[in-house]
Amino acid sequence: MSGNGGTVTFQYDDGRKDLVIEVDANCKPQKKANKNRFFSTAGNATRAIVEGVTQIQYGVFYEFHTLDEIVLSDGLIEIDNESFAGLHFLKNIVFPETLRRIGEYAFKKCERLILPRFPDGLTSIENGAFWGCSSFTSFAFPENVSVEDNILGMCANLASVTFPPEITQIGESVCFDCPLLKSVTIPRNVTLIGETAFALCTSLESVKLPNNVTTLGTGVFSGCTSLKNIELSTKLGWIPQTTFESCSSLTYIKVPASVRGILDFAFVSCTSLARIDIRNSNIVIQKLAFKFCPKINFVNIHDTAIIDFGIRGGRHLRAFLRDEVEWYGRKPAWKCVFVSVLPKNISWRENFQKTPREGFTDRATALAALSTLRDHYGRRETPSLPEHVIDNIFRLTPD
Repeated sequence: MSGNGGTVTFQYDDGRKDLVIEVDANCKPQKKANKNRFFSTAGNATRAIVEGVTQIQYGVFYEFHTLDEIVLSDGLIEIDNESFAGLHFLKNIVFPETLRRIGEYAFKKCERLILPRFPDGLTSIENGAFWGCSSFTSFAFPENVSVEDNILGMCANLASVTFPPEITQIGESVCFDCPLLKSVTIPRNVTLIGETAFALCTSLESVKLPNNVTTLGTGVFSGCTSLKNIELSTKLGWIPQTTFESCSSLTYIKVPASVRGILDFAFVSCTSLARIDIRNSNIVIQKLAFKFCPKINFVNIHDTAIIDFGIRGGRHLRAFLRDEVEWYGRKPAWKCVFVSVLPKNISWRENFQKTPREGFTDRATALAALSTLRDHYGRRETPSLPEHVIDNIFRLTPD
């Protein structure tokens, strides 16, 4: 062929002669009879060799189900959107050193594809490029590419992923629903992690966010049911809605002083969450932030204390030891929230509407306050608490 085009050679396992189709520079068949795709002409071929083109046109190999190997020759610069999407039997593809771009959803649902070697000059892997490539067990992004949306979403066997060391953002749903992914390392320069980036990664156990992360999208770790340890960035501004939804193995969270607010449903259905350490005493905690978290029994807000007896019949049963803090929760049982720091002038209030206050000057007064709460909410017995717990909850800080 001339410099204006090339060829695609199809090979067969049944002994048939190779079929050569002339294409233009975008890999579009030149004969109208071949239309825009190859399957109607070259059906049942198992191998394709592409030569003399600079671009693979949008969808040109789409759903060519019998191909299991493709060789792309030097000179190819771009693989366009969905070019190889739906090739369910494709196992191997050879990228040329000249390749610079892999388009959106280019290899979507190529379930048998083995991770190819990327050329050093590759600069762009676009949204969803390898979405649903369920044979990948690991994936290392080339150093010069950005991490865009959905690239590895629903890769069912992906166990590890390595991000480029110098990236500053991780796209939305980049590893969405990768149930075997056990750990991720977020590069130190990352400032933003997009929505649902690691949602439904049900084997993910531990994550450390580097201290440059300032922004999380909604639902970043939603449905990570094995997540036990999370270290938040000291520059994080807000914990958005559903960030840790249904993280049912999470038992402890430390919220850095940089966090100005925890939004509704941020920790909804974290059914094992028991201990919360909040370092910003002026934090805004929205009403439903910890909805359906029945095991919370320890809350420490820096320079603030809260006595928590849960909720019965929809009525708040909490004593607030600092008026500026609003705390909401849900637990159909009696309990105390153990706090590590109490302000000098300890006070409590029965609910949000009334503001009678008593000073807790000693243990007897504290027990009397418990009794008052009990009477107010119709309980007939004082909550049974060990003496050392009472002393811990109601101790006064020194002058």
